[in-house]
Amino acid sequence: MGIVKVECIKNFAYHGCMAVEAEVGTWFETTVSVHGDLSIAAKTDDINDAIDYCAITDIVNEEMETRSNLIEHVAQRIIDALRDRFPLLTEVEVTVKKLNAPVKGEVSSVGVTLNWLTSH
Repeated sequence: MGIVKVECIKNFAYHGCMAVEAEVGTWFETTVSVHGDLSIAAKTDDINDAIDYCAITDIVNEEMETRSNLIEHVAQRIIDALRDRFPLLTEVEVTVKKLNAPVKGEVSSVGVTLNWLTSH
């Protein structure tokens, strides 16, 4: 077993419940950790046997293009797409952070983390 982690994928997107968020947009950062059997790829040195981090990044980029009110919804769509692309995953963790969130006070980001774990 092993973990493939892609950190701080940056996207400009239009997620949020406020009308201004849908019009103006803001930057988001997404981090993905996936667990699975990396032993075959470690032996063969073949990308076709790997959990491809380029494919992970492509999935995040694609899902960030579809507007949602809640970043929870975005994170769940990313999990679902990762599970579809890599059916042998045993665990997925996705963190989506909204930079410059429209909140009172100064914060560097707000975010959510969702986890999926296969049931044995």
